[in-house]
Amino acid sequence: MRILMACGEKALSQRLALLLMKSNHIVDEVGTPEDLLGYAEFAAYGVIVLDTNLTPDNGFGALKSLRKNKIAFPVLLISDKRAVADRVEGLDLGADDYLCKPFSADEFLARVRALSRRKDKALEFDTLSFGDIFLDLKTNELICNEHVVRLGLKEFQIMKLLIGNGRQIIGRERLVSEVWGSDSPAEYNNIEVYMSFLRKKLAKLGSRVTIRSIRGIGYHLMPVK
Repeated sequence: MRILMACGEKALSQRLALLLMKSNHIVDEVGTPEDLLGYAEFAAYGVIVLDTNLTPDNGFGALKSLRKNKIAFPVLLISDKRAVADRVEGLDLGADDYLCKPFSADEFLARVRALSRRKDKALEFDTLSFGDIFLDLKTNELICNEHVVRLGLKEFQIMKLLIGNGRQIIGRERLVSEVWGSDSPAEYNNIEVYMSFLRKKLAKLGSRVTIRSIRGIGYHLMPVK
């Protein structure tokens, strides 16, 4: 599982990251609210670990920014603020769990595992997002800066798979299996046709996101500079 670690204390971030990596997780570490939002917008995470020391406002501003941008990955707040009022505020603002310092390694890992087992919270918003695009899971619409295009069924299934995996490459075999079915006679040329359709729709929306093709391997989303 890929985990995003947002911590204002470098030493603590490194200790927790090492702990997670020893448990076979992939960890991205950031130290500013801007990097937190940037990473969360362009990758798929099983859990975000957010230290309240990241910002002077107990990290709550960063948490509010995540939820305002409909970034719905489960968030574990870690904090040296032990007051009930602080815990209640963090949970009310959208955190999924709140862990007070100091804590044991075993409890920390258990909290992360518990969050990873929860149903993808993005479904509560009925959307998936990557960068400046949002995919409405109820209407099959792709949205960017208040512009909307409706996707066909196959386009929707492909885009849902791409957004759900962030920058991770989706292999051609997996695309065929999940979109057309494992017994489908669909050829790889069919995939490229639909990718072309989706690229044109992203361009029509004026999005800063496009679909990158890795020759002979697969596809993934990436921001356009």
